[in-house]
Amino acid sequence: MRKVKGTIQRKALQEAQGRRIYLQVGLLVFGLLVVVALIMDLTGFMHKKVYRPPDIATELQNMVLGLDGPRFTDANGLFSIVIPPGWKVSKPPESDPYNVVFVGSHSADISIMAKPVSYNTLPELFREIQKLEKQFGLATKVDTIRFRGRPAIKRSGRLMRVKVFAIDFVEDHVAHHILCAVSPEYFDRFEPVLMEVLNTYETGKKSLLVMRYY
Repeated sequence: MRKVKGTIQRKALQEAQGRRIYLQVGLLVFGLLVVVALIMDLTGFMHKKVYRPPDIATELQNMVLGLDGPRFTDANGLFSIVIPPGWKVSKPPESDPYNVVFVGSHSADISIMAKPVSYNTLPELFREIQKLEKQFGLATKVDTIRFRGRPAIKRSGRLMRVKVFAIDFVEDHVAHHILCAVSPEYFDRFEPVLMEVLNTYETGKKSLLVMRYY
């Protein structure tokens, strides 16, 4: 009788172990199938999302024709600007430290930072810019210009893979920094059109954020 019980127990144990093995194998196979399915979906997604940028002439024409298009308004009301048609809008935290970054084709992008500051004159802003450039070992060509009816600083230079120009000004104790970057081979064609886009830039009313700064 004991032998029979022992035999039954051994068979039950073997069956249980077998079920566990099958379960583990099944889960493994299921996991592999899920991974394969995800890879297939991702591959399909990537194929669907392949983006072929327009040629330079078309891109620039779209930017000019879109100057009356939708505007981006800063969350704190510090500024607004027309969004170049078809460009990706990147907001914080993805765009940090900028308030917003617009990303187009041909390595073109516009990055905007606006923040409350204690000073309110262009010379004071320029001194701050010089400190930062010295800190990061940058050297840019500097010009004083009029931007949207106000004095501003325009800086231009070459980084590793792009050429850039920046517009900086201060108004109502808010420092505005607008940085444009483009592939060097397309810079001369993009710059005047980018300036047209920047001419849609408007400062906001003094926000609670600025008022809380003091």
